[in-house]
Amino acid sequence: MRITDLLKQKKGPTVSFEMTRPKTPKGEANIGNILDRVIALRPDFLTMTFGAGGLTRDVSMQMLHRILVERKQLVMAHLAGYGMSPENLDDTISGFRELGVENLVVIRGDRPSSEDFRMEPGSFAHASDMIRYIRPRHDMCIAAAAYPEGHLEASDLDADIARVKEKVDNGADLIITQYFYDNSFFYNFRDKCRKVGITVPIIAGVMPIYSIKMMNILADLCGATITEKVLGGLATLPPDDKAALNEWGIQLAIGQCRDLVANGVDGLHFYTLNRSSSVTGIINGLRADGVIE
Repeated sequence: MRITDLLKQKKGPTVSFEMTRPKTPKGEANIGNILDRVIALRPDFLTMTFGAGGLTRDVSMQMLHRILVERKQLVMAHLAGYGMSPENLDDTISGFRELGVENLVVIRGDRPSSEDFRMEPGSFAHASDMIRYIRPRHDMCIAAAAYPEGHLEASDLDADIARVKEKVDNGADLIITQYFYDNSFFYNFRDKCRKVGITVPIIAGVMPIYSIKMMNILADLCGATITEKVLGGLATLPPDDKAALNEWGIQLAIGQCRDLVANGVDGLHFYTLNRSSSVTGIINGLRADGVIE
């Protein structure tokens, strides 16, 4: 099934989870159990990340096989094409199709840090260029990424939204956003998108707070604002109390998602970082409140 068809059929917002490739032997040993716990939450679909430049292609393919073939779950395959040639893109997408993947999340990605990485001839400068290349050549549902607070490389939000519109004009079928802690950022972004003629579904990214250290690192990487509300709430917690932090983060995300659903969000996309505890608490809380199916 294509995610666009799912969005048309779904009465309320979709619920989806992003999974990543295991990066350690411990992560590899645990990933099957993590997948099973996440799937038990009955998501509408999963997404599976892909290392920029195709350097983790084999591991990503193995994860896609686990999700789609072994567990029969609907999945979107990330395609981070930084430095990849058109031929490499074609070959990678063909590999996805052989597995049965019909849905892509097309992003540029960052330059890989590996010393072995080399830019391939004809590689694409932007995700919009990749989408323009892929659209007429591959019959896939394509999602594009967007930043409600603007990409770190963008001069301002309006300039960044112009790039989002270019992705949609070039063939993106839907948008999945980066996470944010203040829903007003998302509503402002969505309103601006609609005003410039972006009509495709916009799925909101949600990042549970797993630890204060991780929160700060990830916010620096993607430009998400850690709001005064978040900082104030964290300050009330006992120092080094992981259980209290986890529960506080769950309740914060439940409140955020409740408001998003009340304001007509097309979908909720949770960045799991291959963890199941927080998203389990969030989804169970939302279902107990009747916010999602």
